[in-house]
Amino acid sequence: MSNELQKNCDRGADSFRSSFGRAFQLLAREVFLLNGQLLAAGDRMSADVEVSTARWQVMAAIRTEAATVADISRSLGLRRQSVQETVNRLRQQDLVEYDSNPRHARASLVSLTPRGREIIEVLRERQLSVVDLYMRELGLSFEDINDLTRQLRRAREATEMIPTLDLFAARDGDE
Repeated sequence: MSNELQKNCDRGADSFRSSFGRAFQLLAREVFLLNGQLLAAGDRMSADVEVSTARWQVMAAIRTEAATVADISRSLGLRRQSVQETVNRLRQQDLVEYDSNPRHARASLVSLTPRGREIIEVLRERQLSVVDLYMRELGLSFEDINDLTRQLRRAREATEMIPTLDLFAARDGDE
């Protein structure tokens, strides 16, 4: 391939990469903004029961079945230490308790207390009301939501495969 042809191919690839990069940046920005809005809405919906969105997420993770802090962390994609701090706050509020774990003596199970179950059901009803609003306002079908969910899951899973910046720094330092 001639040098001129190679330059044109490189320019085309750079243009595509640049366009894709800008589109991806806009997508990431919208995801971040939506996440912020959902967290803020959750905090408003749960303020009167004194449960932050972070606490609500942990309570929802154990709504149907007790789990260890590590299991909760993995299911929410959060750091274990962060979940542990949230569980400690929920215990102080008498919303969760520790139960013995028949599979692991040192990793207790976290479960909802009766008061915690009451509160999570109140929050669940509120959340369902908001879902009704979304359905009406967005005009998206059930299939549309499922398609969007699948695409976001694919993006999340692909993101999990991207090396950390530390790996890039190590690689770039070797040159």
